[in-house]
Amino acid sequence: MGRNKNKNKNKNKRVDPSPDSNDVPEDYDMEKSQQRLLKEGFHPSVTSKTPDEVEKAWIARAQQLIKRPTREEFMGKMGDFYNSSFTTPRYLTTAMLLLRYESKYVRAAKKPADTGDNMLATMLNTIDVGGEIANILFQQGWKSVLNTAITSSTTWKAAANSAKIWDFNAASLRTDGSSGVLLVVAPECTIGELNMSNDLDPYGMDTSNSLSSWCREAMKYEREIYFSTYLIHGHIKGTIYRSKADKQKREGRKIIPDFMADDIVSAVEHIRETRDVWGSSQFISNPQNQLFQPPVIFSASRLRKMLMHISEQKTVLQVLYFEKIPLLDRRMIAVILRECPNVRMIGIYDCPLIHFGDVLCLIDLIYEINYKRREAGLPEIAALDFYPRYNHGTPFQSANSATYGLTWGPHKLDVVQRGFFNIILKAFMKAKRMKLGLLFDEDKAFCEYLRRVPGPPLAVPTFLDALHRYMEVKDERSKKRVIYDLLKPVRLGLCRRMESDRQEGYMSIMAKNLVFCSSCGYETLEEFYSTTARQMQPHSRVCAGCNLQRWLDEEEDHLKGHKKQALNTLYPNWNGLNFNHDAPMPQTAKGIIKLQSTISVRPDTNHTTVDREGVMYTRQVMLDLIRDNKIHWDSLANLPTLADLLNSRQAWKHFSTNCNNLDVYCRAVRCVAEQDEEGKGKKSFLRSRFDGGMPDTAEELQPSGDTVAGIPSYDIKSAIMFHVGLTMKGWGAVEKPAGKQCNLTERDDAFCHNGLFTAHLCAFGTNDYLEAICPGSHRQSLQRDDMGASVRGQFGQDWWWKGVAASTTDEGDEGSQLGEEAVRALQSQHSRVACLVSLRDGIETKIWKMGSDKLTGYNTQVVRRKAGKRHNGYLYIICKANPRHKQRQS
Repeated sequence: MGRNKNKNKNKNKRVDPSPDSNDVPEDYDMEKSQQRLLKEGFHPSVTSKTPDEVEKAWIARAQQLIKRPTREEFMGKMGDFYNSSFTTPRYLTTAMLLLRYESKYVRAAKKPADTGDNMLATMLNTIDVGGEIANILFQQGWKSVLNTAITSSTTWKAAANSAKIWDFNAASLRTDGSSGVLLVVAPECTIGELNMSNDLDPYGMDTSNSLSSWCREAMKYEREIYFSTYLIHGHIKGTIYRSKADKQKREGRKIIPDFMADDIVSAVEHIRETRDVWGSSQFISNPQNQLFQPPVIFSASRLRKMLMHISEQKTVLQVLYFEKIPLLDRRMIAVILRECPNVRMIGIYDCPLIHFGDVLCLIDLIYEINYKRREAGLPEIAALDFYPRYNHGTPFQSANSATYGLTWGPHKLDVVQRGFFNIILKAFMKAKRMKLGLLFDEDKAFCEYLRRVPGPPLAVPTFLDALHRYMEVKDERSKKRVIYDLLKPVRLGLCRRMESDRQEGYMSIMAKNLVFCSSCGYETLEEFYSTTARQMQPHSRVCAGCNLQRWLDEEEDHLKGHKKQALNTLYPNWNGLNFNHDAPMPQTAKGIIKLQSTISVRPDTNHTTVDREGVMYTRQVMLDLIRDNKIHWDSLANLPTLADLLNSRQAWKHFSTNCNNLDVYCRAVRCVAEQDEEGKGKKSFLRSRFDGGMPDTAEELQPSGDTVAGIPSYDIKSAIMFHVGLTMKGWGAVEKPAGKQCNLTERDDAFCHNGLFTAHLCAFGTNDYLEAICPGSHRQSLQRDDMGASVRGQFGQDWWWKGVAASTTDEGDEGSQLGEEAVRALQSQHSRVACLVSLRDGIETKIWKMGSDKLTGYNTQVVRRKAGKRHNGYLYIICKANPRHKQRQS
């Protein structure tokens, strides 16, 4: 016993205290950090809300995403409900400042708005002055424009009429205001609206109907896609060319162009019958209340017309907004911005091909453009309003439906969480030095996006709070505490025993050294590197931020990878592994991050030498730390100018061909999926596809988390479960009472109201993040009727008692006997999964499937063996009637 005690004591002693240990705040730990947060609140630049208000807002938002409709319910809904943008759910609008009723077929004449006493509307409608006011208004970001517009209908109309609103689908202006503001939007419309518009105005003569001008063209593209599919199927099956001469001619020519040729042939040859292929068109087979999904080739033609309009207006544009624009990627943004010399603010909102990691290259792009503009005496870009693509996931119930936010599918949490905060750190420091507005302003688009990413509700505000405080503190003692607060959300759920940081001397070794990344060239804290990366050689380590950027670049959902490949045709000299002009960072940030190397080519040095006896050997040397190992493709260098891009007819021809091939492939896969549902397919072509055979549609499925190596990243459900564990440890928005655990049942808020807390605890009891699921002091409170009544009614008696059974297997309760109803629930015919918590780790919930013969009535109890070499703290289920009958849970 004495030896073990001394052994554990020495184990916790990680490093010797440094000579200046008196200056190190070693008494600062998770508990002190949480007390400081609850006492002082967040930095004013982050939010004016208290931690409790932030948590309640997060819970209210999470509740809306927990439940999803069934597929049948979703197909009957109006539009794409779950894919609404951050701005407004699309009930009244189809795009920014475009009301839905305008796309209906109301023949009432439009009358000029009566501004009355509305001073702002009057000023916006004033010639000359109104344009300048609109420029100032729209430079404040979309949230400010929306808050201003919704004050009254006259203000809404005045704001809309003051801007130039470009309808991407119609390839024309909806409004042509006097300001320098250009809003490029892709208005939502349903299949039924397009069909009705084509029936009522087949030749597009009605100028008041914004759909009639382009619906026929969209239908034409859709028909031609299926016609191409029909011809390719005939070539493959040999049903088109009848004569011998025609057959020889067919064998000597290509069926389709090179782009995706093999994939197309593989998909088309699985189509059993082509007689009904025309009926697969979305204008025929899809419900009339579903949103129109534009073909890729249709979007390609619209993209070129949009660029032509921007090229014509490039000198007068001062503000650019892009919302949900197909085929608009970071490279196209760079081409546009470099061509518009007077643009001072740009807003990018929920564009499908622009992800969270692109914030870094966009900041570098703005720095590069501003540097050249200063030399030319032109106005600089002062603000970036950015809302990356948010992945809501499959909008209806399926085996893998989940909202991951950053990504479409699950990835390794160790990389995603560290990389997420690493990218925020880089972007914040660069924007701070450049004085770039809007990006990290309170309640603007980017910060709103960060708060919506699944994770603990206080994680992002805590991280941003620490960043702002770090830039202000002067003394080293306070800076040390700020760094601890900065790393707290990065470590949560990844580092065990964070409550023992003080005993293990974490503050003594924290931020002592910075680790170099061979991909981006930055040195930063080791907490921003995954566990695997830390074990690599110093010259080959890659930070989690670069890894996350690569994963985001490589995502294949909605055919994003193929679309980017098609766009490569427009950029013949582009190389994604080149580096951008790195935006500078403040000098005060060098303690946590700094650019160490800009050398990207390692010198060819021969370390082979000969000893005295003439034997050749290789000397052991420390390789230079340079960034010669870039792993993602965010380069914005070597791109054509906008004029060269528009004049390259051959490039646009190849691009259109690639887009047509992509559409043929997509529709062929859907045809196979539809025939599979009808039972016509013998060998399922869809088994190798995670998307369920519905790529690039609202019905696309998500991949399973089983393929993830390690703990998968948070979705909404697992984030709620993790938050439950943190709150029980006193690391939530409520201060932990001295000397006892925080009793959540005493709280009267949204999370605990009406048994919702326990509902999350039980309904998602199979999650891997149920940390410290329920201390002993909570056992009675969890079993109270007022906490469990609604849960038993909503989720059933078995789910309820499974949660209670899991909560009673606590580290401090060795030998606790499971309740009668808990055991009965675990033995029921339709619920034979016991949710048991690992006593050794206290952080992971294990799932153990067992039959009714493994647990016998009330004689079953959970015990914990003493830790040692043989038992090592594993769980054992022991039957009292037969003590030899036991099962070990590893």
